Amino acid sequence: MIRIFISYIKFNPKTGKFYIGRTSGYLTGKADDFFRILSKRDKYHEKNDDGYLPADIDNVSERLCCNESLLSLATKPRFLKF
Repeated sequence: MIRIFISYIKFNPKTGKFYIGRTSGYLTGKADDFFRILSKRDKYHEKNDDGYLPADIDNVSERLCCNESLLSLATKPRFLKF
């Protein structure tokens, strides 16, 4: 089995804040593997009670590494505006 790492973003529309996170899981060969792995993490996410929306996948990788797109979001708030 192949282990993958998923980086994700959650947004709170009331505060305008983003939460950036990462989770991992194993591929089973089914079409919904990415959704299954992220949904399992998001179901009881600690930010859900704070008004954050469901997580959106940012990136998927077979390696645990630093994600440039997440770093730009975290360090350059001007990109966080819609």
